[in-house]
Amino acid sequence: MTGFGDVIPAEYLDPKKKDEFIAWLLKLDIDIWTKKYMLIYWCQVTGVKLDEDMVNLVTGGKARWTRDKG
Repeated sequence: MTGFGDVIPAEYLDPKKKDEFIAWLLKLDIDIWTKKYMLIYWCQVTGVKLDEDMVNLVTGGKARWTRDKG
């Protein structure tokens, strides 16, 4: 997976900053797939367990729609 470490502000690369990170992510003017992958990256870096509710939040309720159909 592509890293987003150069895009995500270092202050948010902390599991205690989950709410702040998600608020920042929601404000970005980018597509829902990029937001999802940024969230996945953030979870991998911080050790926070990714769940479908988090993906739904950042994708506007489209977590199922963004899944790989492959």
